[in-house]
Amino acid sequence: MQLVWGKKYPWLPNKLANMDMDSDRIHQVIPKAMPWAKRVDFLVKPRLKILTTHKAQRITAVVTTLLGLSMVPLELVPLGAGIPAWVLVFMAIGFSGRDGLLILLGYLLAIGGGLMMFVW
Repeated sequence: MQLVWGKKYPWLPNKLANMDMDSDRIHQVIPKAMPWAKRVDFLVKPRLKILTTHKAQRITAVVTTLLGLSMVPLELVPLGAGIPAWVLVFMAIGFSGRDGLLILLGYLLAIGGGLMMFVW
């Protein structure tokens, strides 16, 4: 929501912003996370930059907020929240990697899921 209102960086409460992490724990997690990070990094490239502009990011933030809110009632349908969840995954990875193609894929999945929900 903070991006929707034009903030460039997320606001965090002081307690969370000033939290320290144990370096031993970080050194334990990094080797486990690296294979997954390399797989994702292989897919993410700066593409379709028009979908990564500030204005497009704000629109995507509105869409992701609405998708997140839609997941609550969709939990009543078996596997109903799965489509918005995958859309959010694609959009979040595309958003963080400035990959407009993944963001576009997220939009297409959202449209396809919405059509499938209303037509089915």
